[in-house]
Amino acid sequence: MTPITVHVTYDVTDVLEADRLYYAGSRRRTVHRLIGWLFVAIGCWRVAGAGISWASLAWFGFTTLMWWGVPLIDQTALRIIFARNPRSRDPHDVTFADDGLHFKTPSVDARVAWSHYTRAAENGRVIVLIYGWRAYTVIPKRAFSDQRAFEAFQSLTRQKIPACVSR
Repeated sequence: MTPITVHVTYDVTDVLEADRLYYAGSRRRTVHRLIGWLFVAIGCWRVAGAGISWASLAWFGFTTLMWWGVPLIDQTALRIIFARNPRSRDPHDVTFADDGLHFKTPSVDARVAWSHYTRAAENGRVIVLIYGWRAYTVIPKRAFSDQRAFEAFQSLTRQKIPACVSR
């Protein structure tokens, strides 16, 4: 297969979208949802047993925090990290080949084997190649020069990373 090279300069929306995509398919989100439902049950039990009070209603506030607050805090932290790290906005050349990925920036020249990645996820804006807990490589779809290059990348990714999910 002919190697596919993309030229990427990340912006904060790429990073935020990748984090949303990763979070949507993670166990962490499931745990947050379950804890939220537990808080709803406790709140209902408290209201039914003790009536409406601030202590009873606080459990519903905890639910809101688990379902919307935690992801919002994560997204805010990512914005701050991205803004404070000028290297995150360096231009990247990423080459995809049968033997792996080759990353080149002004300060990095690295090769990564496909076996490094355990799964991949994709949505309308980004592809996330996942290799650990909250550890992933972000490839914005806008980086591909044309649809043919993108389809070749998708085919290669599906061959090399069996667990690919589209959202």
